Amino acid sequence: MRGIDEYMRGNGRMIRAGHTLLWGPGRHGAGDNTFSYFNDVSGNVIEYTTELDLIVDEDAWQPRAWESTREQSDRRGTANNITEHLIPGVWQSSPI
Repeated sequence: MRGIDEYMRGNGRMIRAGHTLLWGPGRHGAGDNTFSYFNDVSGNVIEYTTELDLIVDEDAWQPRAWESTREQSDRRGTANNITEHLIPGVWQSSPI
C-alpha cells in the first residue's frame, strides 16, 4: 500500500464486505505497523496490516525487548484494550 489512506480504505472495504472488525485500527509498538484484526470466512483471526518496520542493514540492526503493555499493543490508543473475550482466536486455535 502507498500509505495510511489506502490502509484505511481497505479497512472500510473489509467491513462493507461483511467481515467483523475485532480490534483496530491501531499501531503496534513492536514493528511500528498499523493493524486491524478481522475474522475470515472460516472464522480464523486475520491481521490486516501495513507499514511494518523494514530492516535494511541486519548487521547494524539492534534487537530490543518489548513489554507487553496496552500502550505498546496500540501506540495510538485508538483500538481499545485487547482482551481474550474481544479476540478469542488470538489465544485459542480455530475449530477444524
